[in-house]
Formats: sequence, structure tokens, C-alpha cells
Amino acid sequence: MKAVEIELISQLISQQKKEDAASKVNLACGLEFFWEYLHGQNKITDAGLIRKAILCFSDIIKHADVDIATLYLSKITEQLVQDRNPYIQIKILLNYFNDFVSINAAFGQAPPVKTDAPSEDGKPAELEEIKTVMSYKTDLINFVNREFGLFGMLFDELKRYVARAKAKIAPLIQAVPEGNENNEVPKLTESTVVDLLNHNLELDARLKLIHYMAVHSETRLNKEYLTLVWDELITNNPAFGDHQIVYKWLRGIIDDCLKNKLGLIDELELIDFFKTKIADESDEAQFKNLSMEGYYCIQSFFLLINLKSCKLYILGDEEQDVPRKTEGTATSAGTQAEYA
Repeated sequence: MKAVEIELISQLISQQKKEDAASKVNLACGLEFFWEYLHGQNKITDAGLIRKAILCFSDIIKHADVDIATLYLSKITEQLVQDRNPYIQIKILLNYFNDFVSINAAFGQAPPVKTDAPSEDGKPAELEEIKTVMSYKTDLINFVNREFGLFGMLFDELKRYVARAKAKIAPLIQAVPEGNENNEVPKLTESTVVDLLNHNLELDARLKLIHYMAVHSETRLNKEYLTLVWDELITNNPAFGDHQIVYKWLRGIIDDCLKNKLGLIDELELIDFFKTKIADESDEAQFKNLSMEGYYCIQSFFLLINLKSCKLYILGDEEQDVPRKTEGTATSAGTQAEYA
């Protein structure tokens, strides 16, 4: 199947009237078509077709009724647990969460009222409660996490993915000639395919979904989660570019804490993570060839720690009760701060 054919099918299905019963059946058929296309026995290898099919499935599911959407959310998490096309599941979730505004807004309905009585169509009352719970994006992600344990599941899956990536290194290590004077452990390149697409694309998608969930829900990062990411992708990274991706990811988390005052993680846990992992003097090897991305990441930690210690304040921030005596200015990733 060509990309243009996939797009045509998607447009025909997405244009269906969502309040019409027959059209809802067509939406369900469209979802089933693309689900089978992405997960069928005939594995797709063309990256462009994979992305196009994922986008089409994501565009259709955002119009689907809540019971159908919940069915596919269950399927997606089941696939993640079983390591079946995890990249596809992660991208669908990221697209769905990002496009989701309100189930009720999508169907042009008033928010349903919670009730213990069965609904008029005979469906369980729990379904009406789910519709209420999923009225907003944050509530949707909270629901998915409570129902399926998605946040912790993503870290477990990340660890298994890294293990598969490291398994790819074994033949490279065996190929190193004896007496190698450089004593360098072979690494994968960013373009190495571990599961479905290039390693850097796979890794970036996983970390983006984790960050997105932490921003848009009650789920929170903690020291244990950050330590897992650091140990797997910095200390024992399977590919050369992993450092860059993780440094950028960590800097994004800190910037959200600094600029947007988001509670992605308890800041004391974030600081403790920095002290025990990043500022560990016994592991100096990781900083011998520190990139600019790594430098900006560490600088962001420096700003956060000093802001918490009231040694810095963000310019123009009226809420912080910090001395206004200024002897210099520090800037990290677009965050400008003065120090007293």
C-alpha cells in the first residue's frame, strides 16, 4: 500500500459524522483496518509508511467514542507489556494525548452526570463515569495511568528496549581484535535499527512520552526513575548519541520546573539525583568529552539548586523572595537569572 492510499482512506473515514450511528461503525472499521495494517503478520519496514499509518490511526481514534477508545488503549498497553511494536504504541499514545481536548467537546455533548443507575442504552454505569473522568486531557492521562499503570510500564519497557539495543553490541565486541590498544567498547550508531526504526528515533519517542505524561497529569518523576534513565543511557549507554538525547531530556524537565513552575518532580529529589549521580566525583569518565548539551544540562541543575538555596532569582519573577543585590547574571537554556 502506498502513502497516498493510506492518506485517502484516513480522510474518508475522518470525515464521517460522529453523531451518526453508521458513521461510528465506519470509524470503528477504520481503526481496525489501520490496527491490522500496523500489527499484522506482514511487517512493514518502510519508515515513511509506518509514520503515515500511525498518524492516520491517531487521527481517527481521536474521533472515536469513549468505549472504542478505551478498547484500543487496553490493546496498546497489552502490546507494550509484550514488547510488540512498542514504538508504534508509544507514538499512537503521544499523538492521542497531544490531540485530545475533550471527549465531550469532540462529540458536541454536555458532560454526563455520574450515576449509579444503568444508562438508557443499557451500558454499565461505569462507562458513564469513565466519560466524565475523561472530560479533559489531564483526566484522560490520569485515567489511563490508573487503569493500566502506564507510567511505570514505560520505564520497564525502556529498560527492556535498552537491553535489546545492548544485545546488538555483542557481535561488535566479538569483532574487536585482541590487544586493542584503545580499549574502547564498541557502540551502536544513532541510525542502528534495534526494533523498528533508527535507535535515536525510538529512544526519543519513549522519553518524550514520559515527559509529556509528567507535564499533563498527576504522574510524577522521581529519583528512582531518573536514576534508571541515567544508568541505562549515560553510564552504560548502548549508542554514541544517547548522552545527547538524555541531556536534552533532563534539561527540558528542569526548564519546565524553572520557567513554568510545573511539579514534574519533587525538586528536592531532583537535587538529590544531581548530587548522587551527576556530581559523583568517582565517575569522572563521563565528563571527559562533555558536549555543549551536557554542559547546558549541568548548568540548568546549577541554577535550580541555587534558586532553591535562595542564592539566585529569575529576573522578572515577582514571587520569589530573594535579595535583589546583583553582582552578575547567569543564563541557561534561555533561563536568565541573577545571583546575589
